[in-house]
Order: sequence, then structure tokens, then C-alpha cells
Amino acid sequence: MEPKATKPAAKAPPSPPLYTKADLELPPLDSETIESNAPDRSVATVPDEPKGVEATPPPAEPPAEVVAEVPHAVEAAPPEAAETSPADEAAPPAAEVDTAQESDVKADEDAEEDSESEEEEEEEPLVKWPEGKDPYVNGLLYGRQPAPPATPVPGKPIKAVLSCRPSYGSGDILDAESAMGPVMPFCPYCLRIGMWMREAGLEFETYLIDSKDKPEWFLEGYPAGSTPAILGTPGGVSQTEWAGETKDIIERMKEQSDAIRVWSDKPATDAETHTIDTVNALFEPTAFACLGSLIADTTDPAAVGLLGFLGQKFEDDEPHAARKERVVKKFLDGVTEMEAMVASLNGKFFGGDEPCVVDLYAITMLFFMNSCVEFGFCGAPQAPCSLADLGAPSLLPYIRLWMQRESFAYCYQHTHEISAASVNNLIRMLADKAHDVTNDGEVYAKIMARARERDPVYDGIDHAAAAAA
Repeated sequence: MEPKATKPAAKAPPSPPLYTKADLELPPLDSETIESNAPDRSVATVPDEPKGVEATPPPAEPPAEVVAEVPHAVEAAPPEAAETSPADEAAPPAAEVDTAQESDVKADEDAEEDSESEEEEEEEPLVKWPEGKDPYVNGLLYGRQPAPPATPVPGKPIKAVLSCRPSYGSGDILDAESAMGPVMPFCPYCLRIGMWMREAGLEFETYLIDSKDKPEWFLEGYPAGSTPAILGTPGGVSQTEWAGETKDIIERMKEQSDAIRVWSDKPATDAETHTIDTVNALFEPTAFACLGSLIADTTDPAAVGLLGFLGQKFEDDEPHAARKERVVKKFLDGVTEMEAMVASLNGKFFGGDEPCVVDLYAITMLFFMNSCVEFGFCGAPQAPCSLADLGAPSLLPYIRLWMQRESFAYCYQHTHEISAASVNNLIRMLADKAHDVTNDGEVYAKIMARARERDPVYDGIDHAAAAAA
């Protein structure tokens, strides 16, 4: 299989539309034991997994509000400006007027054809996969997933999960020369719902919704296009109608399934201190402060607006340098608190030897944050680094405990500590923003190059070309 042909680098992706809340490394660790402050929490190293997940209908994914998505980030190079000759000082002789007008008409026709040609180019599909070829390679989805049946199997709902690729093979500033990667689930809220269902023993079918290339069948069946979304029960409203909104899905799951209700009622071992509200109020803001801290000193209004969307509050008169210092401190203080909380657990999980629902609010945000820290999508001076380098040696062992669970492998579709796809979606939202503090976007490009290099799922092979051969 030949590597992908070299492409010229493109400019930064165009600005995405306004987002809605409904859609929102280090080298591999040594095998030596990670020092942790947690009491008696020995963790077996997870063995190397074969790349990819089984190709059957991909696993279902989790709940809730999803990180906003952005349209494809490729910006076509502007057409060459037509050379304009200086205007003639004298009017052309009468005999030449008709010829000149004919030339103008011909030029207009040519310009029209060029414009139509450009429009056709813009309408080219983002994901180019050979027609009729199996969209799966080694169990991972590279092409387009076939549409689901009109009605799911009773008791086995169909779940739409927001996903992204480590690269789209576009040649833009973020993809550079990299080949297109597989579609991988990344949305913490979608993943949370999926793991909730799996931990309770429920089955469902997962359909990966590429945030940059949403399938027509999904938009036709569910015009809102937001994720997570469910067709069927438990979680949905019927066997024929898609339904979304994380909180609503969770409430319906509890109403429609005894297994969900029983598992959801299992308390944390320290039920007074570790509630869904207290854990979520720490892990979610800390994860978003992590990536926000990278560009918190920007003067770009669009970037500041996006940071506000991600929960960062700024005062108009706050100096930019002071703002960054404050957000970095918020992130690092949050990491310190998370470490103290996880290190003091009475057992492997918040629920003891087995996880409870509180754990779901911790792991989904912690996994996302770990990828950001490892890849350098973070303003901490140590980044790119490990969480242990930030004074939190108990957090990665907690992630590794989850990696050994069936619910993690089923929903994340891998058993690794990091995911390049998990940061690519958000970094594409920033790609044309905050260039005043990212060396004209070069910082973003380096983050994604590092992410692909360290993500075991991404193999750098042009599988589309191989499938077409």
C-alpha cells in the first residue's frame, strides 16, 4: 500500500457557523508502575490491543450535550486573479467594436464556466471512499457506515454518536500530508450514555456521526442533527422516531428500563461527598479550562467567544496576560483537586470495586482531558506532558482501570489512553482563530501532528487508495 501523494498545504479552515450546546504526548508510558497516592489501587498494565474494533454495527455511544461541530476545514485556494490589461486611451475603431464585445461575451462565459467549475469542486464529497468497497478496514470505519434499518430490534435501540477522524486527508493546515484516518467516537456526553447502558447490561447498535460529514440518512431521519440521539427504546420515544437531548434520554432510559434504574441507583461509596453534581462540577470545567488555557491570552473576539461557549468567563478590562494566568491556574487547581479526589477513593472506582454512575461523569471528561494534556492542547507550561507531570499520578491508573472494562472498549472502540480524534473536532473549531497567540495557527498543526503520531489507532496509511486499487 502506497503512502498518500504529497499535497500542497492549504490555508487555515474557514470560520465555522455559530455552535449550539447540543452539538458540541508524550511517548507511550513505560511499563514501570506509575506512582500513585491512591490507597491499594494496583492496576495491571493493559495489553496491546489489535488495531481496530470488530466491524459489526459499531458500538453505541453515550449521552448528553455534545461539543459543537464545525464544517470541513479545507479552504480551496483562491482562483488566480485574471490579469487586467491597462485601459486603452482611445476608443477602438468602429470596426473593432463588435469584436471587442464578442470578446467580452466570451470572457463572461468563461468566467461563468470557471465559477461553475469551482462550485462543482466545492461540492466534492469530503470523504472519498471507493464506491462498492467495504467501508471497514481492520474493524475501523473509513468509508461511510451504511444506514441503519428503519426500525431497531425491540429492546436494542440505535444510538447516534458524534465522531471525528484523526485526519481527513484534506491537505489543510491541520491534516498537512497525513492520510485520512478512521471515524472514531469522541463526544464525552455520547460516550457517557453508551457506557451507562453497557454497565447496566443493555445492548444497542452504534452509528458514528462524523461531525464534518453527517450522513444524509441521519439528517433526513432527525433534522435537528444533534447528538446523542436514539431510535427505539430504552432511551428513545418510539421504534420509528429519533429523539435527542441528553437529559431527556437519561430520564427515558430510567423510566423504560428496570436494569438502568437499578444500576443508576447504586451510590458512590462516599455518597455524601461524591455525587453526580459534585464530580461533574469539578471534572467538566477542569477539562474545558485545559484547552481554553492554551489561547486564553488571545485578542481575537471570535476565539474569546468560543472560550465563553466552553465556560470561560472574561472581564472586558482584564489584561490578556492576566487572563491566561488565571485560566491556567484554574486548570491546574482543578487537576490537583481531581487527584486528591481519585487518590482518596475507597476502592478502584467511586462506586468501590465496581463503578457507579458517578464514575461515568469522571471518566468521560478525564479521558478527553488526558488526550489534550498529552498532545499539548493545554496552556500549562509543562505541556505536552502527562497528568503525573502535573502532580496527578492517580488519574492515569484510573483511566487504565476503565480501559479494561467491556463498556469502555465497546463505546470508545479502542482500549488506549489517548485519542487524536477526540481533540481534532475542537481544534478545528479554533483553526482560524487566535492566530495572534498560536504563531498563525502553527501551534494547532503541531498538536494534531503529535496526536496522530502517538495515537495507536492512526496508522498513516491511505486506505482509500488501497481499497480502490
